[in-house]
Amino acid sequence: MTLAAQLLSQEEDVTYPVSIYVDNQATITSSDLFSTKLGHYLTNHFHSAILTIKRTSKDCNFKVKVQWILGHDGVEGNKKADIEAKKAVSSQRENSATHHLPPYLQKGILPSSIPVLKQAQWQESNDRWGRFWSKSPHYKCTIHVDPLLTAASKSFTSLVQHLLKCHISLMLWLHTHHIALNQHLHCMGKSASPNCLHCENVLETVQHYLLSCPQYAREWHILTSALKR
Repeated sequence: MTLAAQLLSQEEDVTYPVSIYVDNQATITSSDLFSTKLGHYLTNHFHSAILTIKRTSKDCNFKVKVQWILGHDGVEGNKKADIEAKKAVSSQRENSATHHLPPYLQKGILPSSIPVLKQAQWQESNDRWGRFWSKSPHYKCTIHVDPLLTAASKSFTSLVQHLLKCHISLMLWLHTHHIALNQHLHCMGKSASPNCLHCENVLETVQHYLLSCPQYAREWHILTSALKR
């Protein structure tokens, strides 16, 4: 629509009323609303350009109508315009040269997209965190336990997002084996033996504690009944 307004301002022999056909209903319905969304500044410029043309026009029949039309519905150049738009989005090298753009788009730097800036900032922060983490002394120990914990794992985040902080900490302790079981306590010098107190000559590991120790058979039964398996 911005290009259409530019063409109207340049053509001296334009006969009014004029109809501008657009194959995007969302663009038409949102054109009368204030918005900070990507590209809406072009709509604002369109309104401004039309008002400027109206003030300077001497045609008493001055009227510009924006109307929806079915995409590729016999309009010459419509399909080609879509192809060029997709090429421009796919690669910066496909963008038009500055001198081929409408004069309004040649002035200064175009406004930045807030969603794109946020995505770029998130990606940069995530990459920087990954570089710092790879140099941490805890990196090798953690990657040995679980490679997924060495990055911003979305799977783990989605798994614990509804849990309390104390439960998240408990899951991490169990996962890393840094929990108050005799095997870990013995390594820290806090327990005389690494063995389970209820089983003879069996290490009290996380796996034994959760899956094997007969002392907790009742808790297993409650859990399996709750999970229905």
